[in-house]
Amino acid sequence: MTAKLHEELAALCSRFFSGGLSEEEWALLQIHLAYCESCHQDFIKRNHI
Repeated sequence: MTAKLHEELAALCSRFFSGGLSEEEWALLQIHLAYCESCHQDFIKRNHI
C-alpha cells in the first residue's frame, strides 16, 4: 500500500464519524481497518468501543 492510499483511507475514518461516507467508502474503510492496525486502533479510540 502506498503512503498516499493509506492517507486517503485514514481520512475516511474521520469522515465516518461525521456521517459523510458513501456505502462504497464504508466498505473500503472496513477492509482497510481489517488490515491496518494503527487505523483500527484509532477507529476504536474514536468510537469508544
